[in-house]
Amino acid sequence: MKKKYILAPILISGSILAQTGNVGIGTSAPDNKLDVNGDAKVRVMSAVPLNTYITPVLSDINGVLVKNNPVYLGTTVHTVSPTLAPGSTSNLITGLPQGIYKAFVYVANACGAVGTAEYYIGNTPLNNGLTINFLGGMLNRGTNQSPTVTRVGVTPASTLNTTWTGLVNCAGGDATAFNYILSLSSVGNIEITNNGNIDRTYAIVLTRIY
Repeated sequence: MKKKYILAPILISGSILAQTGNVGIGTSAPDNKLDVNGDAKVRVMSAVPLNTYITPVLSDINGVLVKNNPVYLGTTVHTVSPTLAPGSTSNLITGLPQGIYKAFVYVANACGAVGTAEYYIGNTPLNNGLTINFLGGMLNRGTNQSPTVTRVGVTPASTLNTTWTGLVNCAGGDATAFNYILSLSSVGNIEITNNGNIDRTYAIVLTRIY
């Protein structure tokens, strides 16, 4: 007759408290569902698809993992446009929850030139609150390292024209190659228009601050 064995969990320098269900690693008195007394390591982390809203994981002064309060603060979304021909427009973000965001728009070419511009985006429709405001920018290669930004329409404006006047010609692109128009076309929808002379893609990263 075969013997039957019962497998029991083995913890090295740890404990499971039956009363609470708390599991401790490196501690005999865990005070959370998982209490690690020491460094923790995650060997594999999956990348989320583009246009996925993610919330950062933080820790309090006791090392307990927490979210922001309110939970939507710090929410981040990242996406990349399709390749746009000169004069073409495409959605960068759709379905953006209402709130105030800080946004970075990134554009680059095959010669190593990178243009990054930062904006505040007010995605709040009450009393004409759809607004984009330019904060600053940087061009790593060129004679003028900051873009010129002009409003399109009334103030407060939800459309900005961003012009990189110092860009060096490269691979068919001229000094206008990084130029674009950024627009909060409706609640939750951010559009970008290629205002340059050559096909271009654009990336945007938004972080919710209110």
